[in-house]
Amino acid sequence: MTKCKVCNSESKKVHSGKVLNKYNINYYQCTNCGFVQSENPYWLEEAYSSAISLSDTGIMSRNIMFSKLTTVIFSILLNRNASFLDFGGGYGILTRLMRDKGFNFYWYDQ
Repeated sequence: MTKCKVCNSESKKVHSGKVLNKYNINYYQCTNCGFVQSENPYWLEEAYSSAISLSDTGIMSRNIMFSKLTTVIFSILLNRNASFLDFGGGYGILTRLMRDKGFNFYWYDQ
């Protein structure tokens, strides 16, 4: 049995998938709070050995597209002068693009 990392309740297998095109892993959902987690992430050191995967050929175009979409959504729904955080923001590409558009954006990525 897998325990939920949020509330320590029982979690049941709901999905499986492949990480880094080679590791078969399971995903579990908490029966109490609904949190979804993977099995113990033993592949993280390998996954983060390079910040950008060689196979990720769309990183810039994807960030440009998301910055345009984020600008529209934030301008309509949120206070444009608020502060924003891109948690898990990698190299900070989206943050840089949003700052260029006048947003008070920050990023964090351990």
